[in-house]
Amino acid sequence: MIARFSLLLAGLVASYPAAACSIIVPEGYEASREQRQNVRKVIEQASLIVDGEVVRRWTPTQPALVRVHHILKGAAGEFVEVGGRGAGGDCSIALDREGQRSRMILTGGPERYDLYR
Repeated sequence: MIARFSLLLAGLVASYPAAACSIIVPEGYEASREQRQNVRKVIEQASLIVDGEVVRRWTPTQPALVRVHHILKGAAGEFVEVGGRGAGGDCSIALDREGQRSRMILTGGPERYDLYR
């Protein structure tokens, strides 16, 4: 009886959809022409692309404050505010941990930027 229940539970867990935003790309993967074009388009449309560090985490009432370590596109000061009301509610970076570092593709600005979605 216990073995049947364990097997049923394992089957339910295995079939339940995962809620994750990470994309794992196999080694040696080459993007399609369309995917490469989409990436170029996103980069062209971005206002700012930076490597940054969260110094004040995002909350529903306040954007994250990010220290800019390296600018890959655009112009910015030492700090930028990132994230509107819906930030982190989708598969974008949550910016909810102080000290978190990541590359950010940003739109909008310059008063407040939003993560590209």
